[in-house]
Amino acid sequence: MKEKNTHLLAEKFISHHLIIIALFILGLLVYYRSLECVFLFDDIALILDNPLIKKFSYIKDIFKTHLYYGSGTYSNFYRPIQSLSYMFDYHIWGLKPFGYHLTNTVLHIINSICVYFLCYKISKKQDAGIIAGLLYCVHTVLSGTVYYIASRADILSSTFFLLATLFYLLYKDSDINNKNAIFFYLFSLTSFILALLSKEISIIVPLVLMLCLFYQDKYRVKNKRPCLIWIFFIIAILYALLRATLLNFTEGKLIETTTAPIPLYNRLLTTAKVIMIYLRLLFVPIGLHMEWNIDPARSFLQDEVFLSVFGLFVIGFFGYFLFRSSKEKFFAFSWFFITLLPYSNIFPLAYFMGEGWLYLPSAGFFILVALYFSEIRRKSRLWSNVFTLSIISIVMSVYHRMILNVLN
Repeated sequence: MKEKNTHLLAEKFISHHLIIIALFILGLLVYYRSLECVFLFDDIALILDNPLIKKFSYIKDIFKTHLYYGSGTYSNFYRPIQSLSYMFDYHIWGLKPFGYHLTNTVLHIINSICVYFLCYKISKKQDAGIIAGLLYCVHTVLSGTVYYIASRADILSSTFFLLATLFYLLYKDSDINNKNAIFFYLFSLTSFILALLSKEISIIVPLVLMLCLFYQDKYRVKNKRPCLIWIFFIIAILYALLRATLLNFTEGKLIETTTAPIPLYNRLLTTAKVIMIYLRLLFVPIGLHMEWNIDPARSFLQDEVFLSVFGLFVIGFFGYFLFRSSKEKFFAFSWFFITLLPYSNIFPLAYFMGEGWLYLPSAGFFILVALYFSEIRRKSRLWSNVFTLSIISIVMSVYHRMILNVLN
């Protein structure tokens, strides 16, 4: 009887093509209202007042200058791929916001598909991949990033970050006689470089690839391919050196940040508070803001600081449990914290918190949730039905949201 139940609950494989089409349709239904939005805030400087995106002859200047150079605004952001994406948008759509928002939406859907494949790749469970892709596609906490054209750097860098990870996993999983393996590796390397040119935080890709190696120890196979991660580290070091010298646009001036005057100890205590807010938003996405004003921590003994640090210790023990029990879940858990690391204010940033900073880390959270969903679903037919109802509820909530948008 037990074998029969196991057979009944066996996963029926769904074509990847159907899932890709479903995610595209779902993403367009969720974000179609964004196509009616206008240019806001930094969109003005990056697009309307930026002559560099309006002629292809300026491509070389885009690679030699900082992100806001065209509008005359001072910055030290080097993100030429972001500017190139605006250039292509401009030559297709002119200055119509519709096209720029459409690009953001399509890129977000592509990222949702990548999350589906990443979860499926590490877990070999398609139902987990589907729920992770769905959550990433429709979760409200990511909507601000998708709606805001100037957040293109977060979306683009995540696209290449995810592709670098996926292609590296394909490379490592390839049979020793597979001639395509070298192309997987080169695609991963190229995606890493494009990620670096999209947003600076992509410098942590090699750390995530090391996490991939830890995960793959579970599948010990003969004739394992060399890891070759050292090449990624060399590129990261060269990039850091270039950003500190030739591509340093500060001209000897210090860029003002709100967190720089605050001691490192207090910044880290504040980051503990911020992480707990992030987790709350992932579980209950209520009270979202374009800009968050976080009061710096003054003392470890402040109630909210103490509780936040204690919460992180509990989460740390949970991570150790996952390390001992499930490498797939530990991979997802570690992804969340590794990709949050650049935003921890170890090095002072402009502010303590931004919802856009959760865009890439949330993939790890959704994969972890999806793995638990998949595990529970396999335990009984009841939970299998609950899982199915959850999927239907997500689709219906999207439909309800679409109807409300029409009525409003």
